[in-house]
Amino acid sequence: MNTDKLSLPENTRAISSVVGVALMVGIVVVLSGVIGFAVLDFGDDIGAEPTASVNVEQTDTDKFRVTWVSQGNADTVLVQDSGETYLTSPGESHAVNFSDSDSSPVSVVAVIEDEPSNQTAVIQTIENPSS
Repeated sequence: MNTDKLSLPENTRAISSVVGVALMVGIVVVLSGVIGFAVLDFGDDIGAEPTASVNVEQTDTDKFRVTWVSQGNADTVLVQDSGETYLTSPGESHAVNFSDSDSSPVSVVAVIEDEPSNQTAVIQTIENPSS
């Protein structure tokens, strides 16, 4: 029996195990990067309560001015008086006038506009001084 035909030449080596290990390491690195990005990116906004800074100044007996001072993480500030007024950027203000017959308080609300529902938090409540 001739054994020369059954043996492999000495300079040939199998590289399939090296390729397999390299592919597995590459897949693990890519998957861990994608999962890490998703967890770190989405984790910041979960359950974050809206914050903003407003200045409420009494200008007359039954008149107030609400000014949005600092944005915080809010997208808008909502002043809920007889209507609803949205302040869309810091520096904007809204005049609140209480009439003698209007005794309901005015709410100033920070809003994070996040589809499908907005997150809100009451920043300050203004009571009617004549009630």
